[in-house]
Amino acid sequence: MHTLLKHENMNRKVESKATAAAAAAAVVVVVVVVVVVVVVVVVVIVVVVEVEVIVASDVKSIITRK
Repeated sequence: MHTLLKHENMNRKVESKATAAAAAAAVVVVVVVVVVVVVVVVVVIVVVVEVEVIVASDVKSIITRK
């Protein structure tokens, strides 16, 4: 009976470690996804702003040519 209890405790410890590892992995995945999304959004904003600046300067040059 005593050895059975020991095994039961060991199993619980292993399970709790596995759960903690799974939770940590989930947190890491969430953080990575958030970082990737933020980077993509920033890149899109920068690209859009750059394009707007280029378009605006083109429009100005077209207007000033006329």
